[in-house]
Amino acid sequence: MILFSDGQDTISRVSADDAIETLVASDVQVYTVNLMPAANSSGAVFLEKLALLTGGHSFRLRDGANAVFGSVLQDFRSSYEVTYKLPYPSLGFHAVRILPTHNLNLNFRCRAGYFDSADSH
Repeated sequence: MILFSDGQDTISRVSADDAIETLVASDVQVYTVNLMPAANSSGAVFLEKLALLTGGHSFRLRDGANAVFGSVLQDFRSSYEVTYKLPYPSLGFHAVRILPTHNLNLNFRCRAGYFDSADSH
């Protein structure tokens, strides 16, 4: 999903945390484009958090369409799905970190974690 927003909440029926939880649980990767010039506003911070926790990337409008769409397409071409079977069922949120083992200069971008629900057992 590509979200163009200023990150400010004016009329939501649910909290920002609930929205992020729903997106993470739905395996939606969010790329955010901050429409406001201020890079350190509360809206910008929220958009960066949203992108980080869903495995997407955050941009500013001034980065331009080529940077935004180029990054999204590059991610689609170079993305991998990593699976892991838990040794025992454990409902709830599970944090995930992917770290390099050989080339420590590599950087990985991934979701902050996933939800394991009773439906998946």
